Amino acid sequence: AADTARVSATEKGESVGVYDKAIREKKLLQKNIENLAPKALANGEFKVWLQPKYDLVKQEIVGSEALVRWQSPELGFLMPASFIELFEKNGFILELDYYMLEQAFAMQRQRWTAGLQIVPISVNQSALHVNEAGYLQRMRELFAANPLPPGSIDLEITETAADYAPEITDRNIEMLAGDGIRFSLDDYGTGYSNVSRVVQMPLDIVKLDKSLVDDMNIPAMWTVIRNTVGMLKKMNKKVLVEGVEDGAAVEKFIDIGCDYIQGF
Repeated sequence: AADTARVSATEKGESVGVYDKAIREKKLLQKNIENLAPKALANGEFKVWLQPKYDLVKQEIVGSEALVRWQSPELGFLMPASFIELFEKNGFILELDYYMLEQAFAMQRQRWTAGLQIVPISVNQSALHVNEAGYLQRMRELFAANPLPPGSIDLEITETAADYAPEITDRNIEMLAGDGIRFSLDDYGTGYSNVSRVVQMPLDIVKLDKSLVDDMNIPAMWTVIRNTVGMLKKMNKKVLVEGVEDGAAVEKFIDIGCDYIQGF
C-alpha cells in the first residue's frame, strides 16, 4: 500500500501520497486492462471510430482520423484515456497501432472494392516504434499487402514523438515518405519541436493542438496562433486545427489561412 501511494504521488508530481480506495481501484482496473488486452486484440474488441477532417476552402470532408475505442465484455465501453497511457508504458501500444492500421486498410479496401469514394484515413504511430526492431520492414510489408489508391492511408506522429530520438524518427519518416506515405505532425504546440526540424521533415500537414483553440479568445494566444499559422504556410505546410466546433471559430481560422479543421 505504501509503495502504491508513493508511485501515485510520483505520477502526480506530488511529494506526499495517501493510499486510499480510489488508488486501489485504479490499480485494479489497470491490472485488469493489462490482463485483458491481448485477448481483446485477438477478439476484435478494439473498434475504429472515424473523426472527420473538413476542408475550409472546399467545405467538404476530405479525410478522417482513426480513433480507438474498446468495447470490452468485462469492463464495458472504454475511451482511450483509460488505456492508451498504460499501453505506452507497457509496450502494448505497438501491436495496437498495427491493429488499427490493419483495420483502416480493411475499411478502405471494402469501400474501394464496392466502388465507393475513398478519403484518406490517418492512423497514429507511437513514439515507441522509433526503437522497434524491424519497424520499417513491417510497415512496408503492410502497405505492399494492401494496394490502394495513393494517399488512402496516412500516418500521424505527435510533436512529442517527433522529438524522441530525432535522428531515427527523421530517418523513418524520410524512408516511408519516399515510398509515397504521407505524414501529419499531430498536437503541434504542446511540445518544444525545433522549428528547423519541422521545416526539414517531409510533413504534409501540421495539426495545431486543441489546447490552442481552447484559449483562442485570449488576445495573446490568438496572436500566437495567427503567427504560427503564417509561419507554417510560408513553409508550404498544410495547417489543420483541432477542436474547432462552432461557426465563429471556423470563420476566424478561414481568415488566417488555415486549410482544414477537426472537431473534438
